[in-house]
Amino acid sequence: MAHSVNGFPVGTAEEFLEFLQALASTAPDAPHPNAIEKFVGARPAALAFVTATPLPPVSFANGSFYSVNAVRFVNKDGVAKYVRYQVRPVLGEKHVAKEDLASLPADFLFADLKERLAAGPLEWKLLAQLAQEGDPAQRLGRMTAN
Repeated sequence: MAHSVNGFPVGTAEEFLEFLQALASTAPDAPHPNAIEKFVGARPAALAFVTATPLPPVSFANGSFYSVNAVRFVNKDGVAKYVRYQVRPVLGEKHVAKEDLASLPADFLFADLKERLAAGPLEWKLLAQLAQEGDPAQRLGRMTAN
C-alpha cells in the first residue's frame, strides 16, 4: 500500500489503532478538546501529518507515492533488510496551483487518467529505500507480513 504523503501519522501499529479509535469517536459536534485533538495534541508528528495540506498533482502521472510500511527482505544467506518503496513519476512531479484548486472538478485526476491511458501507457520509477541499522523503518517492517 502506498499513498501520496511521504510519512505517516504514527510509528507503531498500537498508535495507529489509537489514532483510528480517536478519529472514530470524535463527532463533529463533540466538545473541545475532542478525542482526535487530544491524540494529535500529545503527538507532534501526528499533528504535523494531519494538518499538512499538500497540493494534489496535476495528474496521477505527475504524482509520487510512498509505501506506508517497510517490507522485510531476506537474502539466500538469511540476511534481512527492510525496504520502503517510493514510486516516482517519469514525467516529474507537478502540483496544482493553489489558486486553481477551486475550479477543478472533484474527479479531475480520474478523468485525466482515463484520457492519458487511452493515449498510451504511463510510467513511474520504483525506488527502494534501504533501512540502516537502528532506523525507525525497521520497527515499521515488523508490522507487515514477511
